[in-house]
Amino acid sequence: HARDDSAGMYSKRQRSGGAMVTSRLKDPRHAEFSDPGRNYPLPLPEGHAGRGLYLLVAPHAGSAFHDNFSRSTVALVNATDALLEFRSIQGNLPTVQEAIAPDGNWKPIESFPSVGASSAQSLVYLPPKHYWLTKVRGYRGEFATRARLTLEMTGGMRLISNEFDQNISISQFNPEPETAPVNPRDRPSG
Repeated sequence: HARDDSAGMYSKRQRSGGAMVTSRLKDPRHAEFSDPGRNYPLPLPEGHAGRGLYLLVAPHAGSAFHDNFSRSTVALVNATDALLEFRSIQGNLPTVQEAIAPDGNWKPIESFPSVGASSAQSLVYLPPKHYWLTKVRGYRGEFATRARLTLEMTGGMRLISNEFDQNISISQFNPEPETAPVNPRDRPSG
């Protein structure tokens, strides 16, 4: 069934992707030192049957975010016995939404700076049997399609989520970078 995107963001261009995470486990003994804005790894429930590493988007388990646009819940799950390392830029995992374009091919509808080219990169770690819970932006537009979330991994690998319904603007396939509004004081004189 089609996703209700009435509260989704309408965008005429690609937006920045990314998922905020932190490596540090939340320590309930020192809650006063916990930063509520950080996304701490959470332990998998006892008896979790999943195996491996996977990225799961739950579009109907979303909510409105601080900008009042709809978001879908995303889980990056480490159901392995290994501590996994990820590159991040300013604490954001390099996640990007892709959608099926009119030509039938998967194309990005969001962008993210190249992990290898950024000087603000760091490593974050997801412990064994833990997951990060985050959100992905919902959009609205005239083009109904299938979407998925991708995560750029080290070594050129990509982790790809399940597919979900998304309505977008065709112009989101345009790879022009998002630009900040121009401050009149910053314009060249003359």
